[in-house]
Amino acid sequence: MSCPERARRGAIAAYIGAGALVLLACGVRIPEPVVGTEPLDASEAKCVDAPPPTVIPEELPPRPSPRAVWVDGAWGWADGKWAWQPGGWIEPPPGSTYRRERLARLPNGALVWYPGRWHTREEDREARAFGAPKASSGPIECPAPGAGSASVDAGADG
Repeated sequence: MSCPERARRGAIAAYIGAGALVLLACGVRIPEPVVGTEPLDASEAKCVDAPPPTVIPEELPPRPSPRAVWVDGAWGWADGKWAWQPGGWIEPPPGSTYRRERLARLPNGALVWYPGRWHTREEDREARAFGAPKASSGPIECPAPGAGSASVDAGADG
């Protein structure tokens, strides 16, 4: 076999190997939590003065156990400013669902942020039976950008 022919066969083998790696990498699905549809809870709401910054890309460490699901990193509101909360592998509570962080705009233009949290089946059943979680404290009031205030019921989607 001549040198150019060996080089060509080597290049073909390299392309096939790279293609197989791409197909394998694209076929991997990251296990994520089961996302629930729980009503928003007014007691968890925080008035914020601006939307969060853009998401920070994260590198996933190896999965620690077969039960672990990946919860993406997200911006959280603390002490009057946005703070990055890194993502991580979590073993969800049995039978639970996850409500992702949520930003909602009130009719007056004010922004309300709800943190992500786990919900158990009992909480979900209770919310469906009574229309809202026990901890709900009624309407949310946030000052409008500039002046005034507005409120929205805890179950509103914003």
